[in-house]
Amino acid sequence: MRETLIVSSRGQITLPADMRKQLGIAPGSAVIIETRNGELALKPAAVLEIGDVKIDTASRTVTRRGAAINLTPREYALVEFLALHRGKIVTRTMLYDHLFDENEDSLSNLLDVHVSNLRKKLGSDFIVTRRGQGY
Repeated sequence: MRETLIVSSRGQITLPADMRKQLGIAPGSAVIIETRNGELALKPAAVLEIGDVKIDTASRTVTRRGAAINLTPREYALVEFLALHRGKIVTRTMLYDHLFDENEDSLSNLLDVHVSNLRKKLGSDFIVTRRGQGY
């Protein structure tokens, strides 16, 4: 049987419900996509750890040093996206495409506001800016 994966304009892959169930992936949770010997492998990204910050993709919660951090849905989406792309340059365009609808009005500094808020909540060194490149 052949399954179809649908990739959105935001780079998100939508798995058919039966495939998600078979893989044990809850709706709305993140997955890590790996290739092994030319074959695609999907696995749930249960908990992502970066230093003392833990991102639980199943429950969509973030903790720092064991304390729960209250994030807005957009802040969570930003943290999760950056964590899933850790070690790679993430451009502002990639973040805008992932976080915002193309019909939203005032995008000019909205990303900067979210990054600033996350730095206050998770530490100033959690998100590193690469001048002229992204984060």
